[in-house]
Amino acid sequence: MKTSRYVIAGLILLGALAADKRLDSMVALAASRSEEHRVEFAQFPTTVGDWRVDILELSDRELELLEVDDYLRADFRSPLGRAMSVYVGYYTNPDRATQHPPTICYPGAGWRIEQDGLASLEVSGLERRLPVTITVFERGDQREMVVYWYSLSGYTASTPTWQKIARLRSIFAGRPISGASKIQIAVSMEGGRDRAKQDLQEFLAAFLPALNQFIPQNISNGG
Repeated sequence: MKTSRYVIAGLILLGALAADKRLDSMVALAASRSEEHRVEFAQFPTTVGDWRVDILELSDRELELLEVDDYLRADFRSPLGRAMSVYVGYYTNPDRATQHPPTICYPGAGWRIEQDGLASLEVSGLERRLPVTITVFERGDQREMVVYWYSLSGYTASTPTWQKIARLRSIFAGRPISGASKIQIAVSMEGGRDRAKQDLQEFLAAFLPALNQFIPQNISNGG
């Protein structure tokens, strides 16, 4: 008696669904059992290198939309007048870190996407180039470069898809998963794209070492 190919296909589908559910359970269990401790963003310093840090707060509505477990929202200013607007969201559930990308939030505030793509930044102090997504927005005569990436259990990722791959790599490597972080930096482009990128790289060289203790990841590992 031959088994129907539809029955076989159904069994394969059920097996895949069960495996996916088991993977989600493994991730949740790994997160809940993690022994890794992190410093809360409430203790973030008021200066980082030569940069002055002005801490800001999310509104109740923003907190409701982002569902973030801990966060840093701040404006960084250098003695030369350069400015960086930073948001770092820390999520116990890694899935939530990939919500609300700037390509959705910015257009909702009236910005138009001029350019959008992947890049890798060379930052002093990092062993590897930092994988990021760079999006240039414009609104009237304003232009802003928004750079963002994800950090998870020692891996960095430039897109939500790569963040999920990083989760798998972490699980198979036996690393504890304590949560995921989304790092987003907005830079004015008044001086042009090259100047904005140079300012960003100089800022990251000072910012990333300070950030590491608040999102317990080794950012030198690119992904």
